[in-house]
Amino acid sequence: MIGNGKEITAVGEGNIRSPTASVSIFLAKVLHVPDIESNLISVASIVDQGFRVEFTKAQCAVSKERTLQAIGKRKGNIYYLTGLQEIGLAGIARMGDQTSQETWHRRIGHRSLSPQSPTKIKQSVRGFDIQETRQEERVVGEICMEGKQTRDSLTGERKRCEEILRTIHTDICGPMPLEGLMGERYFVTFIDEMSGRMAIALLKQKSEVFERFKEYQARVERETGKKIKELRSDGGGEYTGQLFRMYLAERGSTQKIGPPYTTEHNDRAERANRTIMEMV
Repeated sequence: MIGNGKEITAVGEGNIRSPTASVSIFLAKVLHVPDIESNLISVASIVDQGFRVEFTKAQCAVSKERTLQAIGKRKGNIYYLTGLQEIGLAGIARMGDQTSQETWHRRIGHRSLSPQSPTKIKQSVRGFDIQETRQEERVVGEICMEGKQTRDSLTGERKRCEEILRTIHTDICGPMPLEGLMGERYFVTFIDEMSGRMAIALLKQKSEVFERFKEYQARVERETGKKIKELRSDGGGEYTGQLFRMYLAERGSTQKIGPPYTTEHNDRAERANRTIMEMV
């Protein structure tokens, strides 16, 4: 909240080290507020780090253990720290260490990283960089591998389809312990097997999956110019209702339903749900 009582938004928070005329001052929990016109430094934050701040009629001094750290001069009713160098946000970003591949591995839900991943991340995320790792240093953590292991496949290896919308995998996850903004307790995923592209829709009730599928189908078929040929799901009643089955039959789409209590038969959609919830 600024002086006129208006609230403005801080879009980021971080730690920076601001060089001074002599050494530097470490500023913790610095807020990036684009709508504010001036940089402000909290005296209380500096004092909590063991610095001493002294104000006189004409200037202020920041010191630590009798060593002068910065000097500010008074202009009107404001004291300006003249010892601090002007550093733009880009400069602060360049001062930070590059983010390691291990950190990115965790940020994106423990997804496997290939040798091409650093280049893709640089292209996809502006303002961040990833530390290059030598080929011989690229190892997969054993804990991560063990955590991803589940039951062995019951169907064996199946050749992946080579056509967009040839096969769509779907599953519902929920109910969640907390409701969404509009009362949602579930979400449904639709995954194209060939491309791996996934769509997510929030649901208040499982019965809404039929309408969400029709919306998904209309969108992707218009975008690709192709038709959904097969829908794979578990045997939940939301997929086996008469209206759902008639709708698919009328459009020439087949339906593959896995047997009860065997999530392995719907592994692609089940794994997607698990990945989403782990990232949440």
